[in-house]
Amino acid sequence: LKTKVNFNTYKLLLSRSSGFLIFSSLSIIVLQTDYIVMSQKLSAADIIKYTVTMKIFGLMFFIYTAVLQALWPVCAELRVKMQWRKLHRIIFLNIIGGVFFVGLGTLFIYVLKDYIYSIIANGIDYNISGAVFVLLAVYFSIRVWCDTFAMLLQSMNQLKILWLIVPCQALIGGVTQWYFAEHYGIVGILYGLILSFSLTVFWGLPVYYMYKSKRLA
Repeated sequence: LKTKVNFNTYKLLLSRSSGFLIFSSLSIIVLQTDYIVMSQKLSAADIIKYTVTMKIFGLMFFIYTAVLQALWPVCAELRVKMQWRKLHRIIFLNIIGGVFFVGLGTLFIYVLKDYIYSIIANGIDYNISGAVFVLLAVYFSIRVWCDTFAMLLQSMNQLKILWLIVPCQALIGGVTQWYFAEHYGIVGILYGLILSFSLTVFWGLPVYYMYKSKRLA
């Protein structure tokens, strides 16, 4: 097959991809704010504990992220075919499954934490309270919800809401983490993360998605 490609084609591709680049850049800022705050508020020992624990949970959450990537084209196809009921059912089951997976994964990590930490960094004291694991389960469950709706909006090429709401999330996250980290340490960082998601994308993305889906239906 011979396809003519001209400047306008490249311009269109760059125009569409730039939106995803902006969102990716903003997401990086949001997800790295905790490390900026930690460098100023936490001790070296707490930074190591938090970093290693987050890497372990991040590896677990990567599995769900891979599922979302596989689900993206399926959601886009169902949207084009206007099969909204089937799309909503898939999303509902995916979120329920994701939250269950996070809960089960957290329990697994908590039960085997001594063994896991000894493999990753033997000789370092990883005395982490159970409250941290509970908050991490809550945080990543919220991420399941938020990342799913972010994927849906991206599959619909609806990025403007993400450009507007994610900077607000970054600001709220920075302020709340800075305040709570000073008083509660690692737990405070997680308080700030949970609040930043709960006050912005947790409700903003699903509301905007429902608004757009009703208009397109």
